[in-house]
Amino acid sequence: MKKEELIEKFNEREFIIKYTNFYGLKYFLNNCIISKDYDFNNLDTNTIILSNKGQELFDKLKKGKYASTNENLLKLAVFLEFDRSELLIDINNSDYKSFVKSVSNEIINRNLLFPWIYGRTLYDKYYEEFEEQSRFLENEETLRLLKDTPQGVFQMGNQIIGPLGILHTENKRILPPTRVVQLWHCSDPSCFALHTVKLYSARTLISELLFEISELTRGEEISEWYDFYRELCDSENSFYDDFKLNDIPLTLVNSFGENELRLLLQEIIDTKEGARTIIPKGKRFQGASEKIISSLSKAECFQTILLFDSCDLLVATEKLIIERKIFIPTTEVRVSKIRKTGGFFNIIHECNRLGFRAISSDTHLSFIHLRNLILKLYSENGLKQQLEWNLRFYEAASLKEKVEDYINSEEPRKILKEVVLNGPYQVGKTFEFLPGYFQMPNTLEEEEKMIDKILWKLGFNINIYPQILPVFEKRLSKFKKIIEENNKYTEADKEKIRSAAVNLFVSLEEILKHTLSFSTWLLLSDHFKVTRFKYNYTEATSFMTEKLNGYDLNEDTKLLFDSGGKNTLFPLVEGFRALFGICDAYLDDTTKYEREKAEMPRFFGKTNLVDFPLMHSALVIDIKRSCYQNIREIGLSIPSEFGKNKVLEIRNSLEHDRDDFPLKSNLIKACECLSKSINRLYESGLYPNVYLFSSLNKDKYNRVIKTFEDYNGKEIVISELINYKGYPIPSSDSPIVIVPEITFPDTKEPLRIKYEENSEYLFYWRNYPRKKQKLIKKDTLEIEE
Repeated sequence: MKKEELIEKFNEREFIIKYTNFYGLKYFLNNCIISKDYDFNNLDTNTIILSNKGQELFDKLKKGKYASTNENLLKLAVFLEFDRSELLIDINNSDYKSFVKSVSNEIINRNLLFPWIYGRTLYDKYYEEFEEQSRFLENEETLRLLKDTPQGVFQMGNQIIGPLGILHTENKRILPPTRVVQLWHCSDPSCFALHTVKLYSARTLISELLFEISELTRGEEISEWYDFYRELCDSENSFYDDFKLNDIPLTLVNSFGENELRLLLQEIIDTKEGARTIIPKGKRFQGASEKIISSLSKAECFQTILLFDSCDLLVATEKLIIERKIFIPTTEVRVSKIRKTGGFFNIIHECNRLGFRAISSDTHLSFIHLRNLILKLYSENGLKQQLEWNLRFYEAASLKEKVEDYINSEEPRKILKEVVLNGPYQVGKTFEFLPGYFQMPNTLEEEEKMIDKILWKLGFNINIYPQILPVFEKRLSKFKKIIEENNKYTEADKEKIRSAAVNLFVSLEEILKHTLSFSTWLLLSDHFKVTRFKYNYTEATSFMTEKLNGYDLNEDTKLLFDSGGKNTLFPLVEGFRALFGICDAYLDDTTKYEREKAEMPRFFGKTNLVDFPLMHSALVIDIKRSCYQNIREIGLSIPSEFGKNKVLEIRNSLEHDRDDFPLKSNLIKACECLSKSINRLYESGLYPNVYLFSSLNKDKYNRVIKTFEDYNGKEIVISELINYKGYPIPSSDSPIVIVPEITFPDTKEPLRIKYEENSEYLFYWRNYPRKKQKLIKKDTLEIEE
């Protein structure tokens, strides 16, 4: 029978509940991992009643070479086959509760194993404990890999398996178990593919019996039972869903840390009505929510979270992000490193401080979403007439076409202000259209943030930038305005100047910390083998401290840096002398830093289409010498200009209530020095200024021009060639630092670095991917995945 015929024939509610339950169990058991000495008698098959068709198969097995085989084992084999043209199980008369209890106990006791495929637990263990990298693991190796790792968590319909056994929920999903796991990256530094490994269960008598059943039923036409099951358990038709809410839990478990998942579960328990009746029973789930979450592992927490509706999980997570209980930095966009695309539109989920959104990995849905939102907001007759009036000057045959012309001719932000901010009804309807946590705005600033959030959820990129430079500029402007107000300063004036100076010099120190850390890290690091051109301020500061600490400025002065980054203005300014002194020494002895042959990418020397510029373990040696001279002059101008304009002396005199208060002319010169010096660091790229993707143009010759924009609206246009494919250029959708003053020989492409900010997400995925020095292939067997 076809799926439609099955739906028509089997439509009784009681049958559907039992069928989906049994089918889910069958699916779990067929995809679990067991050892060779597993005792199948632990599964209570006495409660399973075979159908007439199932009994026929059972009798054939019993009459053949398996006549002496334990009948419970034969029945289990028929159950695992479950269906052919007809069901092999008498669904209505079998005792689900007894059978599921025995299966649940086996999962809790880890006799039935499932791999914890989320995050990097198995990935790290495979890297650290397995010398060979393969496409499959035999059962003994599989059990070794899974030992002391969390029990896997999966969901089929309303059944959720995991370390807590089998839990049941009203919220149906299909997150099926798998034995194909993404486990390793190969040793090639230029390859970023995540390779899969198939895990094998033990070959047992059950395996033989299943093969025998397939032989006995060879040639039989199979009914569409799996499609029938999916239809019953996937009522939202998620294959064509352009948001795929039920995949949100996968983004949560792969992109949010253990502490963050605990906070989410606590929020759900404390705020969702009836949550206490949904979570498992037992002592561990009684008492204060804080006590409950503290006792749960990440796997147990995730299994419990799956009991709740995906939309509720999304809303609660976004609420925690807005309240800064879950911290997402300005530029961070969380996406599952273990990518899962799904459905007709290949949907993936992203999350930043504005919340979650679903985007297609192969097409842009943002304008379609915007069109559908407008038509939804104005679907009622009176509002539809209003929309037709507003779009009366667009020449089109239908309202839908007019909306299409409208969204293609106006800025999305302007459109939202016109159609959403038209009244509270439209705002409320927008909140219903887009899943997430929204609040009615009470101020103009809140209104702008709401528009940002709506745009983000529709699929438009919203550029959010770090505020270090803008804050400095604002404080410098305020300081200049105060010192220019009067020619002679009263005590009250001096107090205002001192007060403004405190904030100004805090910002100055912050900019110099970032600049010196970034510049040192940039010029002296091995970016091909070690950093992969990913900049993190904390790591760069540690690197800078290690490289510059103890540098002899002269016979009497050594530079001292704090490893925690708490450095005063003097070492931050004079650190540029140390940096370029060390760089000069590197350039005087380049052979010391030549890259070993084993570290070269595989394509090196095999093609003239792709260049490899990173021939040394320090970037300063590989960039154009003219570029180096330019940035050297800019860097050394900091201590030179600061000394000439007495910036440090003025800072010291303003910090204390001293008699030698600076003259107005000296204060103005210091401000001009700061403005000019910081601007040169900004323009050159020595300060790690963040750029975000703005636009892309492609002509008929396939020449691609990408434009990137910073917080100030400054644009940098880049024409990419493939000749530097071996240099891991960050993708356009990443926040990047562009260094206009640095290029490699024989190209005008400026250097780009991926910019990362500290978070639980970043710490968890640090040092990923991990690559072994040498790839060892132990097999050539092709595995069907």
